[in-house]
Amino acid sequence: MVTFQDQVDSSVALFIAGLRSENTKEGAKVIVSLLLDARNQKWPGWVRASEIFNALKDLNPATITRLLRAMDEAKVIIKEPCKKVKGQRGSPWVFYRLPEYYDPNQSRTREELIQVIDQYNKWLSEALERGNICREILAEYTRGLGDPDKLIKERLAHYRVRKEEVKKEMMGAGLKIPDPCESL
Repeated sequence: MVTFQDQVDSSVALFIAGLRSENTKEGAKVIVSLLLDARNQKWPGWVRASEIFNALKDLNPATITRLLRAMDEAKVIIKEPCKKVKGQRGSPWVFYRLPEYYDPNQSRTREELIQVIDQYNKWLSEALERGNICREILAEYTRGLGDPDKLIKERLAHYRVRKEEVKKEMMGAGLKIPDPCESL
């Protein structure tokens, strides 16, 4: 079974492979280890940007800022800026954390992604063929009951309503990540 640590390692390794400077690569590793330690201590592991800057005293602050922005854009980390409070001096705080889930397609090469797309296209064409066969079978069985397309549309509408109900139920019982700015 793939653990969260494995997901982090593969995502970070892919991101670090695109960096040129050894110092920047080490900085990215320090950032991820800092966020991983914070997550292991107290979920979800929000860390203030100032703590990251303090941990990377050797690097230029502009390099750290650029690195954090690049890691956020690559979805290796998540950025949560607080809103500016009227009357408060200075800039608003910024927090970072690791995502709860890394998309496995994020770490695939172009050729692997093309293979995945080809597999999805194959499954889609098979599903369309099966759907057409089911439509023909339904038409045979419902000759005296009315239009099979109308029956399919009614059933599909009922299915979509039920799907939305289940989705709302799941979202209500879902994982709620606390906002770090609310605790200020």
